[in-house]
Amino acid sequence: MENVLSLSIEEQNYFNAQLFRQAINDNKHFAEESEENIADYFLRDFDAKPEDGDFAFEFSYDEVSSKAKEERKKILTNMLVMEGYIPTGE
Repeated sequence: MENVLSLSIEEQNYFNAQLFRQAINDNKHFAEESEENIADYFLRDFDAKPEDGDFAFEFSYDEVSSKAKEERKKILTNMLVMEGYIPTGE
């Protein structure tokens, strides 16, 4: 087995966008019930339990470096921007 920490930050954070899109669709009703927009819902959840986002990443949160952990929220935020859930101001 390859040592995850020897991989680049990008490799440690290989992200499956399709799985994340499915999670958005599967969880919209929870965000609506809590009267949050989906972006706030996912980012709040990530802040509370970042390991819950493991489903969309190749390696678990506990396996990756501290730098890779710092990048995960940026990846999720960028994905939410790309999907139109966070306005860009453009």
